[in-house]
Amino acid sequence: MRVSTIIRRLKELEENWPDGYWLLANGNSLDLMKCGEDGEQVIRVGGGFDDEFVVESFSIPNDGGDW
Repeated sequence: MRVSTIIRRLKELEENWPDGYWLLANGNSLDLMKCGEDGEQVIRVGGGFDDEFVVESFSIPNDGGDW
């Protein structure tokens, strides 16, 4: 697949992103996560994201680090 095609598809996804979902890039997988009732990311007591809110996991190479 051409890089231009990947970029176009990601931009289309960005433009049409539904409320109530977010992506977790954790290095092992890219996870589609559902937000909590307040519309925010759900974090466990003591830290970490709640895996009960994982909708689907994708084997897309990623890195969850910060720049």
